[in-house]
Amino acid sequence: MSSADAFERRALSCANISSPDNNTRTTPEMGENDDKTPPSDLEAPTPRQLQAEAQVARLEREVQDLRSRLKGRPSTPLGGRSAKSEDWESKNFQLEEQVGFRCFLRFYAFSFGEPSNLELQQRRIDPEIFADLKFQLASKQNEISKVQDTLNKRIADSDKMKSDYEDKLKKMRGIFAQASKSLDEYRASISAKDAELESLRTELAESKAQEEVKKSALDESQSMFSRSPFARILSLEAVERLTSDLSAQAAMYTSQVNQLDSKLRQTNTQLMQTKTEYQQYKQRANALLQQKSQESAGIEERKIAELEALVKRLELEKSEAITNLRSTQQRLALVEQDLHQSFDQIAGLERELERAQRAEKQNAELRARMDELIAKATQDKKDGEEALFAQEQRHATTLQTLRQEIQRSSRDVEDRLTKKEEECEELQRISERLSDDLSTLRADLARRNAEMEELRLSLRPRSITPAEMSTDGHGSPTSVATFPLSDRDGTAVGDGSISGEAAGKWGTIYASLSDLLSGSGSGGQDDQSSSSTLNAEKEKEYMMKLRHLAELLNESEANVVRLTQQEKVLKEEIRKLDTFDKRQNLSIEYLKNVVLKFIQSGDKEREVGASVISVWRSCLSRGAGVLRMLAYMLLVRHERSISLIMLRSVVRHVMCPTAPRSGAF
Repeated sequence: MSSADAFERRALSCANISSPDNNTRTTPEMGENDDKTPPSDLEAPTPRQLQAEAQVARLEREVQDLRSRLKGRPSTPLGGRSAKSEDWESKNFQLEEQVGFRCFLRFYAFSFGEPSNLELQQRRIDPEIFADLKFQLASKQNEISKVQDTLNKRIADSDKMKSDYEDKLKKMRGIFAQASKSLDEYRASISAKDAELESLRTELAESKAQEEVKKSALDESQSMFSRSPFARILSLEAVERLTSDLSAQAAMYTSQVNQLDSKLRQTNTQLMQTKTEYQQYKQRANALLQQKSQESAGIEERKIAELEALVKRLELEKSEAITNLRSTQQRLALVEQDLHQSFDQIAGLERELERAQRAEKQNAELRARMDELIAKATQDKKDGEEALFAQEQRHATTLQTLRQEIQRSSRDVEDRLTKKEEECEELQRISERLSDDLSTLRADLARRNAEMEELRLSLRPRSITPAEMSTDGHGSPTSVATFPLSDRDGTAVGDGSISGEAAGKWGTIYASLSDLLSGSGSGGQDDQSSSSTLNAEKEKEYMMKLRHLAELLNESEANVVRLTQQEKVLKEEIRKLDTFDKRQNLSIEYLKNVVLKFIQSGDKEREVGASVISVWRSCLSRGAGVLRMLAYMLLVRHERSISLIMLRSVVRHVMCPTAPRSGAF
C-alpha cells in the first residue's frame, strides 16, 4: 500500500466530514439533488485533484531518490554503519513524514480550493486550526528545504570523500601492478637464465662426448701409425682432416654447438671412407712395393721424414685444441659464476620486494596514525581556542577590575592628599596662633618679672622666711594642664587655643595682679601713716599675694616650657611636610621621565610591561592629574593599539606645552 493511496483516502475522509450525517447532506462540490449518488469528485476527478495527485507522485519520487542516494553512499572503511548514516536515515524518516503531511495539505487545497471562513464553519473546521495548519505547512516546508540543503551538502562531501578514496585506491593499485610486473620480469629473466644454463650444460655434455669420441679416434689412428710406417703415410690425409675438424670445432664451440653432431657423423663417414681407401691404398702400395722396392728406398726415407714432421705438426695442433678446450671450460665456469650472481641478485630483489611490502603496510599504518593525529590536533586546536577565549575573557575581567581599583585608589589618594593639605593648613594656623600666644605670654612674663622686682624692692625692709611662705597649703606650684598634641599625622585635637578653664584662670591672674599693684602703692602710703596693726594685716595680705604670684610664675613657666615643646613638635611636623612635598615633587619628575622614556623607546621589548604597570600605579597613587592622564593613555594604547607618534605628541603637549616638539624634560 503506497503512501499516495493513504493520502488520497485521508483527503477524501477530510472532504466528507463536512457534517455529522454525510448520507443526507452534500458537500459544496456536490449537487443539491445528489443525495443518493456518490460524490462527483470520485466519479470524475477535477483538474485540481489531478494536479494534487501529480504533486504527490513527484514528492514520492523525491523521497525515493533520497532513499536511493542514502543507500548508494559508500560504507565506512571498516564496513560498518557510521553514526552519520543512522542520523541521515532518521532525517530521511522525518522527511518522509513531513512530505506526507505536505502532500495531504496540498491535496486538500487543490481538491477543494482555498476555503473561506463560511465554508470552514459549514464544514465544522476551526479557522484558527486551519491557519495553524497553514503555518505548520510553511514551517515544515522551510525545514524540508533546510534538511534537503544539508543532505545535498553531506552528499557532496561524501562524494568528494569517495572520489579521494578511489584516487588513493587507484594509486595503490598502480603501485601493486608495477610491483607485480617487475616480479614477472624477474621471474622471466630467471627462467631464461635457467634455460640458458641447461642448454650450456647439454652443450658441455655433448662436447665432452665428442671429445671422448675424437680421443678414441685419435688413439686408433695413433695405434695404426705405430703398427706400420706405410699406414702412417696412407692415413696422413685422414689425420689432417680430423685435426682440422677438431680445431674448427674447438674454435667455434660456443656458437656452433648444434653443428658438432653433424660434423661428427661426417667425420665418421669420412673415417670409414678413409679406411676403405687405406685398404685399397695398402693393396696398391704392396703391389708397387713389390715392383719398385729397390728404386724407392731414398724416396721412402724422405717420405718418412715428411710423415714425422706431419706427426709433430699434428701434435702441436692437438695441444692447441686442448688449450682451446680449457679456455672453453674456463668460460663455462665464468658463465656459472655469472649465473650464481644472477641468482643472488634475484634473491636480493625478492628481499627488497618483501621490504617494500612491509614498508607499504607501515605506510598504511602511518597514514591511519596521521589521520588520528590530525583529528587530535584539530580537537586540541579547538580546545586551545576555547581556552584562549576564556583566558581573554578573564584578562578583560582582570583589566576591568584593575581599572576600577586604579580609579578607586586614585580617588582615595586624592581624598587623602586633600585631607593632608587641610591638616597642614590647620597646623599652620595653629602654629601661628601658638606663636602669637607665646609672644603674648613672653610679654606677660617680662611684665610680671618687672612687677616682681618692684614688689621685691617694696618688700625689701622685711625679709620673708621660707617657712612663712610655706605656711599656706596652696604654696606649692600648681601644675598647668597641657594641651594635647596632634596624632602621628600632626593634626591637633582642638583648635590650639587655651580652654575655658585656663582662660578664666588667666582672667583671675590678671585681676589679682592689678589688685596687687594697686595694693602695693596704697600699702606704701599706709605704711608711713597707719599704725602697727594695719602693717601686720598688710604683711599677711602681701604674703598671700606673693604666694599667688609665685603660683602664677610657676604656671607661666610651665606654659612656656609646654609651648616651646609644641613649637619644636610643630617645626618637626612642618619639616616633615616640606620633605614629603619635595620628595613627592621629585617622584613625580622621576615618573615623568620614566613614562617619557617608555614612550620614546618605541615599545621594543615586551618585558617592560610589568615595570610600566607598576609605574602607572605609582603615578595614579601620587594624585597628579597629568600622570593619571598619561597612565590612562598608555593603557588605552596598550589595548586599542593607538599610534605611538600621536601618543607622543599628546603627551608632550600635555606635560610640557611650552617646550619644543622634539625636546624632553
